[in-house]
Amino acid sequence: MSEINYDKPSKAPLIIAISVVVVLLLAAGGVLFWMNRPINKVNKAIENNDLKAVNENFEKLSDDDKEDIEEQMLDYAKDLAKDFTNGKKDYDDIEKDLRTLGKGVLKNNDDFEELTKQVEELKQSKDDYEAAEKAFKDEDYQKAMDLYAKVITDDPNYKTARDKIAECESKMTPDIVGEWACSIDIGNAMLKQIGLNSSEKDFTFPIIFLYIFNEDGTGRMTLDKAGFEDKIKEFIDIAIEEIIKQYKLNFGMSEEDIDKQFKSFYGMSFRDYIASELEKEDISASLEEADMDFTYEIVDDKVNITTSEGKSDTLDMVDDTLQLKDMDYDSYASFAEFGIELPLVFNKR
Repeated sequence: MSEINYDKPSKAPLIIAISVVVVLLLAAGGVLFWMNRPINKVNKAIENNDLKAVNENFEKLSDDDKEDIEEQMLDYAKDLAKDFTNGKKDYDDIEKDLRTLGKGVLKNNDDFEELTKQVEELKQSKDDYEAAEKAFKDEDYQKAMDLYAKVITDDPNYKTARDKIAECESKMTPDIVGEWACSIDIGNAMLKQIGLNSSEKDFTFPIIFLYIFNEDGTGRMTLDKAGFEDKIKEFIDIAIEEIIKQYKLNFGMSEEDIDKQFKSFYGMSFRDYIASELEKEDISASLEEADMDFTYEIVDDKVNITTSEGKSDTLDMVDDTLQLKDMDYDSYASFAEFGIELPLVFNKR
């Protein structure tokens, strides 16, 4: 049998295969290198909302990449703040991300510091609004009003809060329009003027002071004149009886003797003389002169009054009353003469 001769195997295919493997390995290595670049890791972390990984790789970035990522994260933080402002997210939903960014990428970013400050202020504002709503529901209107006043202009609840302040004020403030009366009995003080007191004579003389407030900011101070003149006549009768009594005690004169003397001097009896003097006094006209017009304004819990003569008074709103706690010296002196003490408390009729 003849010997078979084989050709020596060519190395070319092997070399080609090895070259391909090398190229593939180099390519794979290049891909792995590219994938492991810090910027790519950061971008991947952003895509996955993994802010912790963003922070961990941030310092490995180039300055240009740092600037770009910092801008992206600031925009992300602004979006979080906007969602919180509009009520799309609660504070708890954004606080963790903001805190994470503040410890890493945006640690020294002035705009971010200002943004987080605004977020904290808004959170406090929203908390104050919720607390105000609860106080309002509980009818604690002063507390509610104080809390509504803390709501900031950036809070979407701001306009509602301002409206609620006005509503609180209306619930706390008496409806001022109408008549407010203060009744004082000066009967005993008048008896003292003629040497009597309440133990010797039963006499009451209620004086009813009125403040009348109109819707247009004007008003009138006056006295309730109903029955006033009848009370004056009753007092005059008591005074006449007391004078006659004193004449009898001190001079031994009867009422007939007194009448004779008055007729000789004035042409009329003692009682007729007193009646004529009262007519000269014209009590009705004197009462009318005591009336006074005024303008008023409500400031906080006070009603500031300015009369047509330029005099000023202040009424304090206390619960459901108006109280006059202070007045000028001359006015107070005339009141004190009749035993009238401050404050004068006015109730709405």
